[in-house]
Amino acid sequence: TADSLVSEIAADSVSQAQADTALTPADTTPADTPQADTTVVEAADTATAIETELEQPEDTVTAAVNPDTTVSVLEQPRIEEDPAAVAATVEHGEDARDTSAATDPDTTVSAAQPTPADPSPFDLIPDANPTMLDNLRRDPVGNTVALIVLVGMVVGVVTALAWTPSASATSKPHPAVLVVALLGIVVAAYLTYIETSGATAVCGPVGDCNAVQHSPYATLFGLIPVGLLGLLGYAAIVVAWIVWTNKPGVLADYAALTVLGISLVGTLFSIYLTFLEPFIIGATCAWCIGSSIAITVLLLLTAGAGKAAWYILVASKP
Repeated sequence: TADSLVSEIAADSVSQAQADTALTPADTTPADTPQADTTVVEAADTATAIETELEQPEDTVTAAVNPDTTVSVLEQPRIEEDPAAVAATVEHGEDARDTSAATDPDTTVSAAQPTPADPSPFDLIPDANPTMLDNLRRDPVGNTVALIVLVGMVVGVVTALAWTPSASATSKPHPAVLVVALLGIVVAAYLTYIETSGATAVCGPVGDCNAVQHSPYATLFGLIPVGLLGLLGYAAIVVAWIVWTNKPGVLADYAALTVLGISLVGTLFSIYLTFLEPFIIGATCAWCIGSSIAITVLLLLTAGAGKAAWYILVASKP
């Protein structure tokens, strides 16, 4: 151990000093005696210094055995780092972290050049979604017209459902049914053209038809244009009106009931679409408003005759 090694070194030094004193000639003068004492003191100081060095956290401890001999104790090799190797390692780490280096050999990108940060998806989200009142305020005039038509359609549906015709009600169609249905075909055909071609609609002084026609609500399930549905519905009403007029009896009753059913479903669907315009889309389509009015008028014109035909068909069944 280190303590025993120090004790041995100190003992050897003292013995060496005593031996040197014993070998001193007899004719040594008294002046030489202090020199022997000095040698012993130096040996003790050397042992103390060695013990102090062993207590310090040094990598190498050297103890002197005699003036001519030096022993290395607990010697540990010290590894020195090459500055060039350290610099190369740091440079390699910076190159590995640099993900913006150009792959084109003709293009040189500086590693210190900052790359622009990609925009976060959250930056594209508005602070708050517009409320229904905000959408209504976008077009006060057009949306007010849409609200009036919306209320009128709701009243029309309630009136048609509450209509209770007598058993003697006529089953002949009103002449205005054909006229209104033809006007509906014209409007629906134009809307179908706008929705399928992406052309700019002629809106007039009220509303914003293009905002409505280019919205996601212009198609059903993202596939079927709403205008096409209206076109098919008005065409079916015209065909049913022809049968209703020229084929008396059971066929006429079925035709009247068909016109009533198409008008009722069309009016309910138009109520939904008209609600979307001022409150969800924030714009009103004058062509859509015209089609909504047409289908509601057809509902009111055929409600009496259609329900009378329903009663006749139910009473004729055994």
